[in-house]
Amino acid sequence: MGVGTSLRRLGLGYPEILLSMACFLFLFLRHGRRGSRLPTKWPVLGMIPGFVSQSTWCFHDWTTEVLRESGCTFFFKGPWCSGMDILGTSDPANIRYIFNANFANYPKGGQFLEIFDILGDGIFNADSDSWKTQRKVANSRMPRFWRFVARVSREKVEKVLIPLLARAAEHAAVVDLQDVFLRFTFDTTCNLVFGVDPGCLSPDLPSVPFANALDDAEEVLFFRQAVPMGWWKLLRWLQVGEEKKMVLASETICNFITGRISERMDEVAKVRQDKEVPMRLEVQLDAGRKRHLSTRQVDPVVFGADDLSSAIYLEAALFESLRLFPPVPFEHNGAARPDVLPSGHKVDPKAKIVIPLYVMARVEGIWGKDCCDDWKLKHEPLYKFLSFNSGPRICLGKDMAFTQLKVVAANLLHKFHITVVKGHVEVPSLSIILHMKHGLRVNVEKRV
Repeated sequence: MGVGTSLRRLGLGYPEILLSMACFLFLFLRHGRRGSRLPTKWPVLGMIPGFVSQSTWCFHDWTTEVLRESGCTFFFKGPWCSGMDILGTSDPANIRYIFNANFANYPKGGQFLEIFDILGDGIFNADSDSWKTQRKVANSRMPRFWRFVARVSREKVEKVLIPLLARAAEHAAVVDLQDVFLRFTFDTTCNLVFGVDPGCLSPDLPSVPFANALDDAEEVLFFRQAVPMGWWKLLRWLQVGEEKKMVLASETICNFITGRISERMDEVAKVRQDKEVPMRLEVQLDAGRKRHLSTRQVDPVVFGADDLSSAIYLEAALFESLRLFPPVPFEHNGAARPDVLPSGHKVDPKAKIVIPLYVMARVEGIWGKDCCDDWKLKHEPLYKFLSFNSGPRICLGKDMAFTQLKVVAANLLHKFHITVVKGHVEVPSLSIILHMKHGLRVNVEKRV
């Protein structure tokens, strides 16, 4: 008598049998290997059952435990013919080799371009000559652009951000500081790129479809890297599920960008028609901002970029925050040709290479138990601190972005006492950008 016949005599049909088997498999995966976070490799399914059972609640923490237990490098075997074989490594020697010593063999690659198709063929997706040309052009314009960014950011802090938090303090209102900073970044970026201010930091904190679309796109891009390529491509063809969300997000993003381009072209045409000297970009931005500035008296910025060059403690705190919570929690590469990493692991061109920045910050073998060094900043190589990438692809705006961080942080900390709301839960979201799933709810008080 078969097991299936016996179970059916007990009143269990095939749906119940399958459900029981699924529950058994789930419990085995959760508790069958006590003390180990390494996923089991199953026939056909590979390691995907362990990934599903362990990572859905705390993906970043689970990945950290896997790489700790495996000695900083782990080969994840995906389901048969899924194209989901992934080599994850947080080994600084491997990272230095990939990003520096053998950079030419580790381009973004065609698979990366397919996943991040929403970024087009710009510098983030480009390889080879296209990447070199775009980087050269961007680098040549960086000094002038940096001066422009410094001025725009300072004005935004002084005229919008500080008054916004001052109002919150007056009314004892709880503020989602993550949302505020995202709005600040979005406003300043639109100023710099499009010459318009969308007013995300207006007193009523309006909903911004373009910003919401970017959030949706980031979540879909994470989803694409967590499932077989054939699966998300099928969803895209059917326009359902996550890929339906990407279609809607792409339409919103494209409509916003084309609208801003059209507005700028109309402005230029009007200037030429009036036979005036074409306005410089800075003047156009000033005109665009005035529609959204508060009529209240603004509180002047105390600290500018030049005032913070010796702010060692602030700089250390920001670096430590970026190390523990990198804006981009993982990097994605591929090998053009078969290779062997310094750790001895073989690299197949068909496999993805994932470098989890979030994990690297939590490996004692890399950073040690004590991060202090006689109360001085300890300079580490960028292949250990990847928040701004490393090697030839290092972020061109690294110094500019960090100075902007210091200006915002110094002025807010000088003017306000900011505390996290008691009981607020801080959990990382599943996205290609590291956000807090529930935001960062804080109380704001003016310093006397």
